[in-house]
Amino acid sequence: MKSTACAVLAVVALYLVGDVSSECPQAWFDCGNGRCVAMFWRCDGQNDCGNHKDETGCSATQSRCPADKFACHDSSYCVPQIWVCDGEADCHDSSDEQDCHSSNCTGYRCHNNECIPAPWRCDHTEDCIDASDELDCGGAKNSSTTTVAPRCDVDQGRFPCLDGQCLLPSKVCDGRKDCSDGADEGSFCKVNECSQKKCSQGCFVATNGSTCYCNAGFRLMADHVSCADIDECVEDPHVCSHGCINSPGSYSCHCLEGYQLADKSFCKARDPEPLLVFSTTKEIRGLWLRSNRYFEIHPAEAQAVGVEFDSDQHRVFWTDVSTRKSSIHSCRLDGSDFKTLFSAEKTLLEDLSLDWVTNNLYITDSLVKRILVCATDGVSCSALITDSVDAPRAIIVNPPQKVIYWTDWGSRPAIMHASMDGTNIQQLVSTDLGWPNGLTLDHTTNRLYWCDAKLSRLEYLELATLKRDVVMNEDVFHPFALAVFEDTVYWSDWASYSLDSSNKRTGKQHHRVLRENGHHIMGVHVYHPVLRQRGIQNPCWDNPCDHICVLSGDSYMCLCRLGYKLAANKHSCAVTKDFSFVIVAEEDLLYKIDLNRVGAPVPVTLPVSNLGMISALAFDWSNQTLHYSDNRHSILSAINVNSFEQWTVHNHIGSVFGIDFDVTHQLLYWVDADKYTLEACHANGSGHAIIRDDLRRPVGVALYPFAGILFVLSAGEKPTITSYTMDGQNPRVLPLSTLLLPVSISVDLVARTLVWADAVRGTIESLDLQKVFTGTPFIVQQVKAHISSVCAAHNEIHWTSRDQASLEYIDRSIEPSVHRHVSLRSTRNGTFSRRVIVAAQAPPFAPGPCGQNNGGCSHTCLPVRTTDRSCFCPPGMALNADNTTCRVENGTCRPHELPCAGSCIAATDWCDGHQDCSDNADEVSCGSATCPSTDLTCSNGRCIEKSWQCDGYNDCGDSSDERNCTLPTCASHQYTCGSGVCVPLYWRCDGSEDCPDGDDELNCRGVRCPSGHNSCANGQCIPQDWTCDGHADFMPDLAH
Repeated sequence: MKSTACAVLAVVALYLVGDVSSECPQAWFDCGNGRCVAMFWRCDGQNDCGNHKDETGCSATQSRCPADKFACHDSSYCVPQIWVCDGEADCHDSSDEQDCHSSNCTGYRCHNNECIPAPWRCDHTEDCIDASDELDCGGAKNSSTTTVAPRCDVDQGRFPCLDGQCLLPSKVCDGRKDCSDGADEGSFCKVNECSQKKCSQGCFVATNGSTCYCNAGFRLMADHVSCADIDECVEDPHVCSHGCINSPGSYSCHCLEGYQLADKSFCKARDPEPLLVFSTTKEIRGLWLRSNRYFEIHPAEAQAVGVEFDSDQHRVFWTDVSTRKSSIHSCRLDGSDFKTLFSAEKTLLEDLSLDWVTNNLYITDSLVKRILVCATDGVSCSALITDSVDAPRAIIVNPPQKVIYWTDWGSRPAIMHASMDGTNIQQLVSTDLGWPNGLTLDHTTNRLYWCDAKLSRLEYLELATLKRDVVMNEDVFHPFALAVFEDTVYWSDWASYSLDSSNKRTGKQHHRVLRENGHHIMGVHVYHPVLRQRGIQNPCWDNPCDHICVLSGDSYMCLCRLGYKLAANKHSCAVTKDFSFVIVAEEDLLYKIDLNRVGAPVPVTLPVSNLGMISALAFDWSNQTLHYSDNRHSILSAINVNSFEQWTVHNHIGSVFGIDFDVTHQLLYWVDADKYTLEACHANGSGHAIIRDDLRRPVGVALYPFAGILFVLSAGEKPTITSYTMDGQNPRVLPLSTLLLPVSISVDLVARTLVWADAVRGTIESLDLQKVFTGTPFIVQQVKAHISSVCAAHNEIHWTSRDQASLEYIDRSIEPSVHRHVSLRSTRNGTFSRRVIVAAQAPPFAPGPCGQNNGGCSHTCLPVRTTDRSCFCPPGMALNADNTTCRVENGTCRPHELPCAGSCIAATDWCDGHQDCSDNADEVSCGSATCPSTDLTCSNGRCIEKSWQCDGYNDCGDSSDERNCTLPTCASHQYTCGSGVCVPLYWRCDGSEDCPDGDDELNCRGVRCPSGHNSCANGQCIPQDWTCDGHADFMPDLAH
């Protein structure tokens, strides 16, 4: 890695003062050829000077060269084979340019062995590096008797000598032989008929008699007497850099604002000095184009591609791609203040261009086939164009015209353009294209330039007339990116590992600006203030939009981040229903995380309150509702994730660690470990049904509605996963022998796999849903932490752990071996808080038998397989003979139940502040309510089960059930809470509050464990047989 610290001041100073002298400052190395390079590039094995001076006197390190490289004879260097016999000495000893005369050259071979197109020979432009193409062309330069003309034309008053010289008329027939062969003083001099010719401008005696000629800037007419003005502006459109004005016999060039004439035709940009920024596969580099000072800006993270410079922030932006993800990075010009705007998986961000008016970046994503627009802070990104895009590569914006252009080299290659708000998409060029790669705009001529890697050429399009022309197709191999500044086009060429330049109009004056041995030069960008028109009104200056503001005609348009849609007021943004996200619960906090956004996933805390200890989550996608179990408050509740409205679905649950939601039938399922039950109710809490009451410590449930089945995960001495039809019938235990402490289960409806997590084994495992009874479990992930939950959806698996404040996940569809991580930035004091997750993604639609008219059931309809259904009745009611309607069982209610409008409800639902009876009888006259003999009447009139009295929990709500209690005696393997509740001893000091008052986590240092238990360093007690069992059971103390 090359550091830039020493060169920082020099770089910044150059930018501020513009042109500087050719002497290199102290922090730079003088190459002796006019180029200055950073001193730390000396002896780094790279020919940064171009003439090897920075590598001269260095010890050779290269002993063998790969097959695609040429070994220099002095064994100091390996150079690409394409550099051999190309006219430039790349080896220290010039051995790559020896014995080259036998090489094929279809044009003209320069004296240095360089090969150039034949028409460039003797065209009065030095195209060979050694200028040998302009030697021996005829005409003696700098002679007092001759002058060099484009051609020796008699009509222009030139006399051609046989030896190739051209003489002025005054030198012909003057009695002095100016031609070496004396041809200018022949016998024809004796006849002079100029006085009879009546020439309009000039006449001289030539070998074929007296001849009229015209002065420079005029042309002899068909009568061979008259002269007419030549309109140089029309004859040669390239005669001036910018504008051309014709005049009799001459012309004049004029420059646009910010430029000045450097000679008769060339417009040069005024100060400051122009900066060329480019990327290689390994780093971002810069080159000052006037002083020729060359420096590193920042290393690439993986492979840098597109590059851009923002003068307002003095920052360089670039895209960085790998097989796993794409990123947008930025830093200051001196390499400091490096930032990652965002990283996005499943993308290929190839190029970017800055709208300097609104400060937005326009970005091509060739993998997802879209064009993005993002704020330069990386917070907000919107998919600007998703239609008419196949494989977008390069992009350029034109804010003055409110237009963007991009290349597309998909199945139908094209040059495209659209308005900057993503509307008015049109094709500009769609024929004779191969791989249109780089793209740039020449603001001075209103031409759009591109390079084609398949056709190996540079082209441009006149945007005003749509006239198309090839600039260069010789000595171009695999061009990748290009930029235009003044009269020069710069481009990177993968085949030659070089950055090249030529005249932007003619393709001549071709030069290799620099070469990178073994590293492709990628993106190319030139910055100068004159390229960015100032004074353009910015309608987005006062941030009128929620997310992103873009130019649109004479005004602006608001866009929303991915996953949001624009509201009716055209300024606000709201979440869309097809927006997928993950929700993580941590005690009484809920985080919402978008894993598919363009940018780094950021946990957003949902603004909800009155949460206790969340232990399980499920999501109703159709209503954007999050269902959760709160074991601290003993309720099942729901939250709308858009409006954040909260409501209670079901009361008086026991320990619920598993819930799932059937979107098709709007049914909530849960398992209760205290009651040994599988239960269900409608989304609004009605139609409560106990499906099974014989489960053994159930801790998870997962639905597979496509097949009409569900899976229950049971812990205990013999953990099991059991499948049932969704009405709780037809139990079948999966033949799994490796379960130790399963804690969570999930079904991926897209991948059609069953996934579960085992906290003791530290594994996440899966089974094909078509082979749950015959297949072998596959270990998807081995996890070192103490897993607390897992969720599978859309080929992604997400999990959380008790001892890590993060969300972990993998994507099995692209890179199953790559483990990703999102920090939750936890603020909880309980270091090992339980976290549970749900992937809130739209499930595939699955019509079911209960979808219409509740399946004909009077109370609760549960699907059976995919076409059948079973009707269930609430507790205290029985199914009639029609198997659809319910009646009060035996005319009376069961213990712990009270009559309610012809049915029965649990006594605990009486006077609980929530209407359960259709006539509201359960909430009327609560102070005088009469509870069943089997229940306890609280002081506030509420009825609770007698077994709840003196259990350490405030079930009445007024604590009357916990008064005058005698504390029980806990067993030796149990811990006695301050309220009298007994909990397992190993829950003591495990980082999770299990006692009602949380006192099991107090004073954990110095705890003495009873016999049969070992003491961990953090005070936790664990059974002795957990020691040296291959599993880390103690929770590390993260507080120190």
